[in-house]
Formats: sequence, C-alpha cells, structure tokens
Amino acid sequence: MTRRLQAQTVERERGHLPKGEGEREAEDDTAFWFNYHISESLTSALTTLSTPSHSIYIPRVIRGFFQTTVVPLTPTGTASQDAPHSTLRMSLISRRSRHRAGTRYHRRGTDTRGYSANYAETEYVTEATLVPCASQPDTHHVSSMVIVRGSAAVPFKQAICLRYKPTVTTLEEDPLSLSLSLSPLGAAEGDPIMGEGGRPSGQT
Repeated sequence: MTRRLQAQTVERERGHLPKGEGEREAEDDTAFWFNYHISESLTSALTTLSTPSHSIYIPRVIRGFFQTTVVPLTPTGTASQDAPHSTLRMSLISRRSRHRAGTRYHRRGTDTRGYSANYAETEYVTEATLVPCASQPDTHHVSSMVIVRGSAAVPFKQAICLRYKPTVTTLEEDPLSLSLSLSPLGAAEGDPIMGEGGRPSGQT
C-alpha cells in the first residue's frame, strides 16, 4: 500500500523482492510510510536479529485514501447467469508523503533536500481477469497510472495575514531546487516519453 505497483513489480522481476512481499520497503523508499519515524527503532532491532519476514510485525500506515470495487463483465447474450464471466477490479490509492507535510501556508516550496511541501501521489490500478470461454485458461492483466502533485519546486513562503491571497516571498535563489525535486521522479520513472505539446521527448 505504501509503494506504487511499478516499483514492486520491477523489484520482483529483478529478484530483489520475493513474491507476496510487496510491503517490504527499501531504505531510501519510505516517503509514503507515514509512521516510519515511530517504527524505525523497531525495524532496526528486528533487522539486527535477522527475524524472518520481520515486516509482518510492523504495519505500514499511509495518510490518504483507498477504495476498490469489482465489476463483473458478463458477455452479451449469455444464457445462464452461472456461465463463466470476466471481472474488472478498479482500485484508487492516494498517498501523502511524510516529508514536509503540513497545513496550507505553513508548508510551502521545497527544502534544501529537494522535498516539496505536501507532496502526494494518486495511483489508479486496474486488474482484469478475462475468461474467454470454459475450455481456455483465464488471463490476468494489470495496469497502473500514477499522478503526482506538490508545492512548487522553489524555496518560498506565504505569511498568513488577512489578505485573500497572501504575498509570496522567495527565500533564496537556488538553481538546483527544481533538479533536486525532479531527480527522484526521473530515477523511478525513467526518461520522459512525451514532451511539451504531445511531441516525442527530445523534439522541438
């Protein structure tokens, strides 16, 4: 729940993540593990003891939203309700990062490590189990789409006042702030495929 489906799939294919253990966090991939700080000492102790599957003792908590629904897909013209049918499971997960989380106007911009305030990601997972007919095996397809959002990747603040739109104040010029914020996203997702205006990346 605390990690996107793509990261779990890639690690499993590389042999770094045993099947069925999608909640085992990498050391540098704990942004959406919201209770990480209060679990850190226990995690370190269990790791030192080499406790098998120690992650089952430490529940991962996200701050966000989760909902899933299953839709049966009955073929048109099916005479019997008991006939095999396909299913479509749709899941929506929204996670808020534990880095620089706060209320509006109290957390703005980025810090020196490149963490944007109130950074969050929303993942939409679709799982389709297709049943062609009774004589053929079922096929399972999974797809995932992730949308990320957060405060503007520049160091700034907005002081709370009686104005409808508080004044934006830039703290300091940092040409690397945007790069620091986008580097983790680039490392996780790879090079862009589409550029500005829907053109392939690299074309103007």
